[in-house]
Amino acid sequence: MKEKLTKKFYILTSIFGVLLVGIGIAGGIILGQEVFVPKVDYAAVDQDGIEDDQKALMKRYQKASPSSYLKTFQPHELINISLNKLGEHQNIHKVTVGEVLAAGIKQDIRANFVKDGNNYFSESLSQSSLVKVAWRFYQNDDTVNTYSGSLSGVESAKWKEDSKKDYGLEDYENTWGKTLDRGSIYIISSKTVTDGTAKEVNGDYEVSVELDVTTSVVRYVKQMTMTSNLPKPPIFHHIQLTYVLDKELNIKTSTADESYDVYMFGKHNSNGHLVDTYTYETDMKIPELTEDAVYEK
Repeated sequence: MKEKLTKKFYILTSIFGVLLVGIGIAGGIILGQEVFVPKVDYAAVDQDGIEDDQKALMKRYQKASPSSYLKTFQPHELINISLNKLGEHQNIHKVTVGEVLAAGIKQDIRANFVKDGNNYFSESLSQSSLVKVAWRFYQNDDTVNTYSGSLSGVESAKWKEDSKKDYGLEDYENTWGKTLDRGSIYIISSKTVTDGTAKEVNGDYEVSVELDVTTSVVRYVKQMTMTSNLPKPPIFHHIQLTYVLDKELNIKTSTADESYDVYMFGKHNSNGHLVDTYTYETDMKIPELTEDAVYEK
């Protein structure tokens, strides 16, 4: 009996420590116990210093021949061109489907993103047998509004109007890691990519990079800490991103595979796999707070 209770206690504390990947949602709660955590000083990372010059990159892109993209640009440059090109589209719909596994417990993840002109929307939903979490974000002009909610299904939630919090763009970025108009929560640059490949596959470009586990996630850990109410940021062990781009370097899909530790009532390793699917100029509208986001493609 004691052995069964010990096992059950371990699983419960482990799942409470699970931090969901890619969309930064977690089922973590503060359990009030300090544990030893290897020190990673994310605040010491010079974010501006590790970013590449995007204006110079786009000038090179505008002069390049489409037939020479693979020869002209490094893998991280191809990804950044595709992220910069998101700003050219008036309407974008991105759906994220994935899961995180920790202590034998699977947590399903859904996320939804809409760009409609200069207005942006994002929601993040996650659930397992023990944890259910929901967040929504609306960005208009110079303000971001956040809401928490209660899941009513894998892809739907009831949102609490009285949970609304308003942020200016700079304050939101400093607190949550990035504004909604920024294409990626990761910093993908010549200084954060440790390995990369790019090749043509079935008429598209498949671009894969492995990222430095500290410098690339300085924005990401802010988002994870906020959505999870974590007492300490997670520590990463592996990050691999794979993008499928069309011949004009528009993103078709992106995949994130990650491994990291969450320190909450002990150390808990989590492994996540998420896939983003993009569609463009679909006239997708930003849902009202009382409306469900659209997940079917």
